[in-house]
Amino acid sequence: MGRKGIGKLAALYLSNRFFLFSKTATERSAWCLDMTTVSDADVPRLSRFNEDELGIKSHVEWSKFKTGTMIKLMNVDLTNIGFSTIEGLKARLARW
Repeated sequence: MGRKGIGKLAALYLSNRFFLFSKTATERSAWCLDMTTVSDADVPRLSRFNEDELGIKSHVEWSKFKTGTMIKLMNVDLTNIGFSTIEGLKARLARW
């Protein structure tokens, strides 16, 4: 799990602004995918972003790692997520 990027893809369904922070031992980069300005005919693009402008709430934890990737979602919409999850749980429990 987690090797094919499916978690990042799934996150796009929950948020209309998606920030990706990555760092190696020698460099750092930050990217933004902002779907609030994209129409159905547009092709979404990642834009370089200055991570200092966003402000990382978990900065203390993030700074402990020399390398890694962090994702931040803005404007998360969980509409209908809870109901689907509860119904799925009911179906699984009914099979027992």
